[in-house]
Amino acid sequence: MTISCDDTKDTVTSTFRVYILRNSAPVFTNLQASVSVSTTATVGTNVYTVTSFDAENDQLFYNMSCIPDHCPFTIFQSGDVRVSSDLHDVNVTGYDLYIYVYDGITLVGPKTLTVIFPSLNSAPVIINLPLMSDVIVAENAPLGSSVFQVSYTDRNIGDSHVITASFTPTSGSSLYSMNTSSGLISTSPTVNINYETLSVTSYLIHVMVYDGIAYTTSSLTVTIADVNEAPSFSKNLYYANGDEGSAGTSFGTPSFDVNDPDALSTHTYSIGCPEFDIEKNTGELILAVDYDLDKSTNPSNVTCVVTVSDGDLIGTATVAITINDVNDNAPFFGLPSYTFYVSRTSAHGTQLGSISATDRDAGEYGGITYALDQAVLGSEYFSVDSTGGVYVKQSLDSFSAGQALSLTATVTDTGGLTDSVAITIVIIETTTVAIPTTTDRHIRFLEDPRNVAWLSASCAVFGGLGLFIIYLVARYGSIAQLKKWCRRSRPSKTVPRDSQTFRDVERNNRTKPEWRGNDRKYRSLHEQPWTTSIQMN
Repeated sequence: MTISCDDTKDTVTSTFRVYILRNSAPVFTNLQASVSVSTTATVGTNVYTVTSFDAENDQLFYNMSCIPDHCPFTIFQSGDVRVSSDLHDVNVTGYDLYIYVYDGITLVGPKTLTVIFPSLNSAPVIINLPLMSDVIVAENAPLGSSVFQVSYTDRNIGDSHVITASFTPTSGSSLYSMNTSSGLISTSPTVNINYETLSVTSYLIHVMVYDGIAYTTSSLTVTIADVNEAPSFSKNLYYANGDEGSAGTSFGTPSFDVNDPDALSTHTYSIGCPEFDIEKNTGELILAVDYDLDKSTNPSNVTCVVTVSDGDLIGTATVAITINDVNDNAPFFGLPSYTFYVSRTSAHGTQLGSISATDRDAGEYGGITYALDQAVLGSEYFSVDSTGGVYVKQSLDSFSAGQALSLTATVTDTGGLTDSVAITIVIIETTTVAIPTTTDRHIRFLEDPRNVAWLSASCAVFGGLGLFIIYLVARYGSIAQLKKWCRRSRPSKTVPRDSQTFRDVERNNRTKPEWRGNDRKYRSLHEQPWTTSIQMN
């Protein structure tokens, strides 16, 4: 504000400034609070003095409200809370006084002053029961896991409380426990909840809160929910065995024993080996590929992981599979027959050659032995060793030069399969050991007597045929005349004598010109087409 002072001669001015400050609200200094009052206190007794602070030192005013209504207390502007009516008729355990303070501008509050009558008792109150729906507990919940927390209130603040629970049916007491101090209901710390073994899955829990004098009760229903549980094998390792073979060969069904608490579950099997399949419903093991132990890459023992599933969860185990070797390959000789040449004077131990055989089996069935059947010779003149080498066993003086001896060699594997081959041994005069026919080369064509026999016969036949052809050429003079003779010799189609065709032919033949030359009769060259025509007709 600008202020002027004027004495009619001079004027003096100056500025007066006013600063407006924001009001500071008063502050309670001793609320919230509680106080105990005896029911014997008389009217006017001061039970509590409320204090507060105001930064501007404004005058403060107090007022209050009360719950429950009609409380027997009044607050004065000094902050004193005093008894305003007789307390002998009080039937509640206490009052909550909601107090406000006002500095003429700002109202602050409420703050609570709780007045308790210790000589009066009120029953505790459960504030979160009953519930609108059941409490659901999943089976196999962890031991001691929380189910429900009971909450309560008691006007008698100093009271001690005990919370207990009872169950309908009573078997629920083995599945649940109540903490009598905190009111926490939990699953049993020692007994697992298994839905499939329970005859009752819903329990009514009766809760009681007791303060030593009075109690209150309520209840809740706890229902156990069925949970899908994983199937499992009763053993970690199973065994199976079978013979090597082609894809589809069964190795049987191991004694898979599957445990599944969900008794109605349907199980399927699978296997994690490329060599095997498993029948999904029965667990039968089947070769998925042709399996031959004679191949070095195929082991005789295979370990696989088997999985059982209930459609959602799985269990696993290991199956050790033994594949048995089978004598599935017979031994065989390298040639269909063998021929050896030996001098009749050859000494004992002279080798004639080799008849080595092969067996494609590996392992225990791959071993082979040789034997010679010499019964037709009347004695064992020859022997064979373990590698198929054929040797002279005793003197051959009893045989004559050029004689061919026939015997049979047999090879047998350790599984009993055999193969036989014919051996021809030709006795020669020379003392020089003949070069034997072995598996290293085939015998020459003329070294086989059978080939010599049929070749000789063939040469005789073709020689006779050549002589006959020479005779015919000499008889008819030339190859052309021989061809004509052959054509005339071919049978023609028979023509009936009374037919017009036959008469025409006869007439034509009588009119054909003929001539002689070199003392031979020749027909007209025009006859051949006619004859051919007749034959075609």
